[in-house]
Amino acid sequence: RSGATFAANAMIALNPRKHRLYSESRPPESAMKACGEGYPECSVKAAANLMKDVVYMMSRSNDPREENMFFVFHPESTRTMETFRTAFPTTPWVFLYRNPIDAMLSQ
Repeated sequence: RSGATFAANAMIALNPRKHRLYSESRPPESAMKACGEGYPECSVKAAANLMKDVVYMMSRSNDPREENMFFVFHPESTRTMETFRTAFPTTPWVFLYRNPIDAMLSQ
């Protein structure tokens, strides 16, 4: 429990009609890990292209009011964050850190 979902929900609450949230969704996390940690199976660029395709498919909507999407990634995904940063180099992102002892005690 890092507080990431809480933070994302707070952003969504600013204008729920315009925002969509995916919390620890498997498709983008799988795309980030598609080439393996350290990218032994394929290049970062190939993983980034897959990530773009996944996000494109997840962003499709028949609601014209939606403008923004927020993703919360599982902490384990930070090892392949280069995929996300390559796919979306100008997209702002936030890394939340929580003291591991506090996180364990909150369980």
